[in-house]
Amino acid sequence: KTERLIVYNFLENLEKIILGFFVD
Repeated sequence: KTERLIVYNFLENLEKIILGFFVD
């Protein structure tokens, strides 16, 4: 469903932000 896709994208973006925080 579209809902799951949105959640997946949100989690993926969140992961990138968190990883970016740890890398810096």
